Amino acid sequence: MLKRMMLLTACAFAAAFALVGCYWSVDASRNYRVSARIHQSVPASGLQRARVTNVSGRIEVRGWSRPDVDVNALVRATDDAALHKITISVERSGDELVIRPQYPRSFLGFGSRADGSVDIQIHVPEHLAVSAANVSGDVAVSGVRNDIDAGSVSGDVEVTDGDGSLDLKTTSGNIDGSVRALNRSRHLKAASVSGDISLRIPKNAGANVSVHSVSGDFSSNLALPKSDATVGTNISGQINGGGAPISFSTVSGSMKLTGF
Repeated sequence: MLKRMMLLTACAFAAAFALVGCYWSVDASRNYRVSARIHQSVPASGLQRARVTNVSGRIEVRGWSRPDVDVNALVRATDDAALHKITISVERSGDELVIRPQYPRSFLGFGSRADGSVDIQIHVPEHLAVSAANVSGDVAVSGVRNDIDAGSVSGDVEVTDGDGSLDLKTTSGNIDGSVRALNRSRHLKAASVSGDISLRIPKNAGANVSVHSVSGDFSSNLALPKSDATVGTNISGQINGGGAPISFSTVSGSMKLTGF
């Protein structure tokens, strides 16, 4: 039963990341012999959200006070021919800026393997919302004063010093998130199949907390009821009279909510 649930949950996560290629295969041990740096900066006037996707490599997004979006990418490949075929697309789509590596179309077929990887570091005005989706690699977001949607199929997801709603998800990786403030207009959602989840909130924040896991445990330094499940974890309770919804969901990972 547990294996069936893990498979179904993993498929759901994979569907969520279809934009960046469900059937991509990455060989982490592959020797990337050549590399190049790509830099691009664009004005952020009129933008409401920065959206970044990746297939292989790290995504890092940092909020700053400048009115521009600054993109730095480190591209690695097996040889010069493969390196020159990988580019970085930075395009406006309505009020969004969409940033993504572009690989040769032949790389993206069913069951294809990557001949390269891209580490992307992006600085955005701190008021922009951020969406970041990765297949094989970590995602890290810090200093953003708006909503954050971040996930990876195989990699850790970390959000530091958030100041908006968080939607964090991973299939095989850990989630670590913190917010500087929390009110009823915001929510925190964290879901993982086999990774651990840790969320940190101000200890005086009001929240409605929901925790569900097939076999993972839950701990907190805040006053919450014990699990009422005979197997796994099932908790529903309020902190400081209730407020913003906070939800944890895992199949086999541990979960932790810390007030600071």
